[in-house]
Amino acid sequence: MRINHIRGMLIIFSLVKAGAGRAQTPILPSQGQMKKWRIPSMCMSPGIGRWCIPIGNLSLMHPSGNRPDGCYSWIPCLSMTKIVFLFLICCATSAFAQKSNFSGTWKLDTIRTTFGQGPSWTIPKKLTVAQHTDSLVLTRVNLNTQMQEQTPVTETLTFDGKPFQRTIQETQVTTTLQWLEDNSFKLTRNGNLNATETWRLEDSGKTLVVDRSVEQRSNGFKYTIKGYYNKEKGKF
Repeated sequence: MRINHIRGMLIIFSLVKAGAGRAQTPILPSQGQMKKWRIPSMCMSPGIGRWCIPIGNLSLMHPSGNRPDGCYSWIPCLSMTKIVFLFLICCATSAFAQKSNFSGTWKLDTIRTTFGQGPSWTIPKKLTVAQHTDSLVLTRVNLNTQMQEQTPVTETLTFDGKPFQRTIQETQVTTTLQWLEDNSFKLTRNGNLNATETWRLEDSGKTLVVDRSVEQRSNGFKYTIKGYYNKEKGKF
């Protein structure tokens, strides 16, 4: 989120700079306006400014005047209306950059899913996701070789990349989550097989696409599956 705020401030800075460049003549306020609006400033080199809020349009003003020490402080100024407008732009920039919410119950669409050489039972039949600000709780309903549902498996995956570990038939399985962009992330799972999954949302959040690549450690067999999941209505 800090990066998003920096982006927003860069937008504000570029607009301020553009507005200041259009000012041909500095607007000098009255002494009363200077006392009311001026922000106390230290000695600064020409071209480096501080914020102030004068009465008037976007301009450059020189509140400190010709000081005895010969220091000048040119200040880029904004009217209150422009400051509010640019603040809203900054907030909107941060809002649009928020991570997509994968929360919901997702059912496998076997018609749209491309299994390739992968067995159809190796991809979960149903996924349930509860996304929080710093973690994602994922519950999978897997199938066995007879296409029968197994006991749901739940993993709590933190956004800081900390591994989640569990044991299956004396084999330790480690899963980590890494955000790729604000609308997609990658799961890495190592155990009796090495698997990576890239998750993303489509159709305005109604479809979950999971690109799954697997290598079985026992025999080195590799396969890829592109799974499509439909979000169940009324769930989350």
